[in-house]
Amino acid sequence: MAHPLEKLMDTVLANLKGMVDVSTVVGQPVQTQDGNVVVPVSRMTLGFVAGGSDWQESQPEQELPKKQGESEQQQLPFGAGSAGVVVVAPVGFLVVGREIRYLPVSGGSVYERLLEKAPEMLVLLDRVLARVCRGE
Repeated sequence: MAHPLEKLMDTVLANLKGMVDVSTVVGQPVQTQDGNVVVPVSRMTLGFVAGGSDWQESQPEQELPKKQGESEQQQLPFGAGSAGVVVVAPVGFLVVGREIRYLPVSGGSVYERLLEKAPEMLVLLDRVLARVCRGE
């Protein structure tokens, strides 16, 4: 028989799993009038905590009535609690047109700029490697 804390955790995790979806992180694409497609991108943070305790009555000589098939551990009083949180924050937009660009929502960290410039850097790297291979 499953422990009550295990049942509690299964219930909370099932509810949190229902909230988490790929379309929450990478939103639905939107077509603009000029033919570009804009895809919102978000950051999702998930937190979960659960805890519980079995405890003995203050008067150990008093025996709790047992239900049929219960062990002594299963008859002890049980208390538990759990909490979960999901935070979704927008981080930027992918703009797909003649070229693909990433437009960050906030000031632009080094990593966001690298991600934005990655296609251009790959094209330049390809050109340099082609020259090296040709012996120029």
